[in-house]
Amino acid sequence: MWDLNIRKAKLSDLSYIIDSIHNIFIFETKINSKISPKWARKNSFKADLANEIISDEYLILILEKNQKQIWILHWEIAEKWNFWNYKKFSYLNYIYIEEDFRKLWYWERLCNDFFNWAKDKWSDRVIIEAIPENLDAIKLYQNLWFSTHIMKLWKDL
Repeated sequence: MWDLNIRKAKLSDLSYIIDSIHNIFIFETKINSKISPKWARKNSFKADLANEIISDEYLILILEKNQKQIWILHWEIAEKWNFWNYKKFSYLNYIYIEEDFRKLWYWERLCNDFFNWAKDKWSDRVIIEAIPENLDAIKLYQNLWFSTHIMKLWKDL
């Protein structure tokens, strides 16, 4: 049927990853006008991403269909978040899905690979953030048994 492959990102994937994250920022500025488009500069985090691709504390997964990149997940392992300490936790930084594949359930396959990696790194919790306007992402996370951990509130002035 479909030739699906999940693999760890390589430095040769850097342009695709940067373009994908750029598309996330552009999407978020469309659904929330308070988000600054300045974050959408493609090369502002190129060196950081290159280091994260080769780091053991980050996992960037690429899902390919018929040898074409269609999805990225960008995770990290951390030991401190805000003012809470956990033994060790995993944090989702970015997820990007090519538009034609957003309604398909490749997400669960990628998550399972990530969860296994996080457990091997002794992570005891996975944290994901989503802007409230991104209802599709929130619904997807809830369907995968994520629940609200903390809510940030703000007031526009």
